[in-house]
Amino acid sequence: MKIKLINPGFKNMRTRNFQSQMNRYWFPILAMPMLSAVTPERHKVSFTDELFKRVDFNESVDLVGITGMTAQINRAYQIADTYREKGIPVILGGIHASSLPEEAKRHADSVVIGEADDIWINVLEDFEQNQLRPFYKKTREVNLGNLPWPNRNIYDGIKIPPNGTTNSVQVSRGCPYNCNFCSVTEFFGHKIRLRPVDCVIKEVKAINNPMICFVDDNILPNYKYSKELFTRLIDLNIEWGGQSTINIAERDEILKLCANSGCRSLLIGLESINHEAIQAMGKNVNKISKYKDYIKKIQDSGIKVLGSFIFGTDQDDPSVFECTWKFIRDSNLAVPLFNILTPFPNTEIFRQMDRDNRILTYDWSEYTTNTVVFKPKKMTAEQLLEGSGWLYGQQHYSIAGSVKANSIGWN
Repeated sequence: MKIKLINPGFKNMRTRNFQSQMNRYWFPILAMPMLSAVTPERHKVSFTDELFKRVDFNESVDLVGITGMTAQINRAYQIADTYREKGIPVILGGIHASSLPEEAKRHADSVVIGEADDIWINVLEDFEQNQLRPFYKKTREVNLGNLPWPNRNIYDGIKIPPNGTTNSVQVSRGCPYNCNFCSVTEFFGHKIRLRPVDCVIKEVKAINNPMICFVDDNILPNYKYSKELFTRLIDLNIEWGGQSTINIAERDEILKLCANSGCRSLLIGLESINHEAIQAMGKNVNKISKYKDYIKKIQDSGIKVLGSFIFGTDQDDPSVFECTWKFIRDSNLAVPLFNILTPFPNTEIFRQMDRDNRILTYDWSEYTTNTVVFKPKKMTAEQLLEGSGWLYGQQHYSIAGSVKANSIGWN
């Protein structure tokens, strides 16, 4: 078969602001490179990432697979509808389709719910036998040690932004925390699953590139694992960036190994400087009283902290913006990233706001973390939007705002 895999675009992605962010830093999510890797060799796979090129609907294909986050899903549905009008079957998957499978099914012949790595071959076999089911859902957790490496070659021929990389590597899935705004645990679960360190090291060696991006939601799945991983990365002489919780600063040995292994930047969800907001989010690992000391400690080790903040919680009033900016100055935070609280489907915060009739729009293309899609409690929607914009106007960091907590792969 000729199988077409598609990563759809975002609304307004041709604007100067979006392109500026893309040119500063970019890396791919691994969904489509992984599906390409597990597709049997007898099939021919082509790929389009609409961040770089629009879909060619005239290309001859037998089956289409589309993934997408919430902000992409309207475009995903548009693409799916176009193919189905041409009589070409469509499979939809990804984090949004998994959250709202019945909605996604209105635009697809079949919906894959959750991780697709183990399911994709079954989907293809059923399709070949004309026995495609309406929904596919994993019956067991994917064993990360059995997975092939993602097929990064599908990005060959695509002009990658100057500061971009296709060298995305994953070491774990799942998260033990229970933040009310996060959709990660709904998709990957609370149990942390680890790839054998041997597998990770072999993949990094095979990439043979000095710049690596670890796409895990937390590069500290547990300290024993991270200690072994960082120790073995030291000899590879690479530089890498990833994501972590702020408590990496609590373990001197781990922090030193992390820096020595080539880590140059960590995206850390500081989320808020409001104690009540942190408690309401359920992110108890964050100790606000320690923020400044921890940021200094991490940055003194040679690791740049990309500190991500969320505005618009029920505990936030208009004073939060000036207070946050003062904190950023006082802490010498290297790169602040600002996000408007976004109630993604099937998260606790979405269910709560939906029950309370606080959702302003169900136009998923607006769920970008830089628009207001709900009624704030202690300020108006206009104040929330203007306050976030004011913060962007205050900062003078060269790459501030270039990476969103939930965009281009960082959920």
